[in-house]
Amino acid sequence: MEQDLQISFRDLRRSARIEESIRAKVAKLEKRHGPFGRCEVMVEPSSKRQTKGDLFHVRIYLAVPGGEIVVGRDPAKAQDHEDVTVAVRDAFEAAGRQLQAYSERQRPDSKRRGSAS
Repeated sequence: MEQDLQISFRDLRRSARIEESIRAKVAKLEKRHGPFGRCEVMVEPSSKRQTKGDLFHVRIYLAVPGGEIVVGRDPAKAQDHEDVTVAVRDAFEAAGRQLQAYSERQRPDSKRRGSAS
């Protein structure tokens, strides 16, 4: 997966610790849901500044057969995203849920195909 993984930090200093966390989370998604194509992860501070500090926005793009899964965690709805590691965790949890839903849609369902019981 390394060659298909792109991690970028926008308006934020690159962090080896965050990159390592992202790589581990991508590997976990692949282990649980099988391999997927290209994966892009972007981490940036939100443009909506709070009085306490920046909130972080994480976007994940996953190429899957027949389409793309896009996750964008909106920091305006998650005040705990003042911690970039929490924002990354939440984004990957959402990506896992979307991959699970995608996998379920791809499986043939014998009940929907009119099997007589």
